[in-house]
Amino acid sequence: MNKQPAETIINDLRNYATITGLLGGVCYVIGYLIMNFYLSRYGAHYASLVQARYFTTGFLYILLSALTASGPVVIWLVIRNGKYSKFQFFLLLLGGMLMSLATLWGLGYALVRLPSILYGAPYYPTEIRRFLFMFNFGSSQMLLWFPVVVIFVFYQIGTIIRVKNSVPHETHAGSVLAIRTAATSFIIVLSLILSVYVYAIGAYSQIPTTFGGGAPKAVQLLLSDPDAVNGLSIKFEDRLSEPVILLDQSDRTLLIQEINGQRTLELSMSLVLAIIHQQK
Repeated sequence: MNKQPAETIINDLRNYATITGLLGGVCYVIGYLIMNFYLSRYGAHYASLVQARYFTTGFLYILLSALTASGPVVIWLVIRNGKYSKFQFFLLLLGGMLMSLATLWGLGYALVRLPSILYGAPYYPTEIRRFLFMFNFGSSQMLLWFPVVVIFVFYQIGTIIRVKNSVPHETHAGSVLAIRTAATSFIIVLSLILSVYVYAIGAYSQIPTTFGGGAPKAVQLLLSDPDAVNGLSIKFEDRLSEPVILLDQSDRTLLIQEINGQRTLELSMSLVLAIIHQQK
């Protein structure tokens, strides 16, 4: 008599494991794309496919996207399960949009403004960084969700037309469904890649690394051989550099930029004895 509950538990665990693995894989792929899109601005890239940062970076993108979409999703569920006048329908839609804007403002404060208050601002003004985050992340979300909404609306219209008119002949129904599924999948994947690209280029670089972002930081480098950066106009005093911009750090390399932002250098970690972070 206990076999059925045991089998149910096993099936539930198997389903949870599948969902967790799928979510982890999606986070990993999105994180890989974000970091390489970001580094492509400076002519660099990650050749390694094994980086723990890919998961956290992708997870942050998915989490922020889910938070931004939560308001409209709740409003849609309310509309779906009730009957409202046109005016009430409009107010609910407006409420969903305002909830998304409020979420966007809150994320800008929590991820950009608050860390600057607690840990100090990077090398350019916090309010500019906050605006850039809100604008670029908002744009990435529009690219992500707008095609989904359009597809949903067209599906609803298509369902209504099929109900009012005759159902397509069975010989054509399969091919129509296949074409529609392929077109929908292509649009969703394309919108996701474009959204990730805009996020990587404009929003990721405004989020502190503590929270899974890639905000540049002002640092000083203690090098074993200062001559390795002769290509840049960086001054050294007893092997300690003047402040430079740290764009990215991996196990093998540092990506640094002159404080004036003119030139960029990928430096081997074997040359770095210490990294001194600028404090508040």
